[in-house]
Amino acid sequence: MSRSGGHVLALVDAARGGRSMQVEIDRLRAETDRRFGPFVLERVNPGDRERDRHRLPLSPKLLTEPAGTELLRFSLPVEVGGEGRDKFEWGVVVERLAYLARDHAFSVLFDVYVEVTELILSSGAPEVVDRYLPGL
Repeated sequence: MSRSGGHVLALVDAARGGRSMQVEIDRLRAETDRRFGPFVLERVNPGDRERDRHRLPLSPKLLTEPAGTELLRFSLPVEVGGEGRDKFEWGVVVERLAYLARDHAFSVLFDVYVEVTELILSSGAPEVVDRYLPGL
């Protein structure tokens, strides 16, 4: 690793409270497995081959199930009922979802869903938020 690369990792480690990057990644992967693994394994994975064979999308209902809404709240701001986790943490969660899900579109779909939600929230316009994110 170059000296500048080591410096960047040291800065990232310092920003994460002095924890090493790998320790933090392992912690987030374990949290993802515990909190969201059953949802992926029991609700997302069943029927994936059949969906693929018939070129069917994932059910949008998965996004509104309790585990799906908990996953959505993971990275949303605290002010709107989210956990306020940062992009690094969300990135590790998305990476782990991609590992757990047999349907490779799932993690991408959920990431886009969260990004669009964050974009709407960032508009700062209550009428836009109320229209597109009712109940949030």
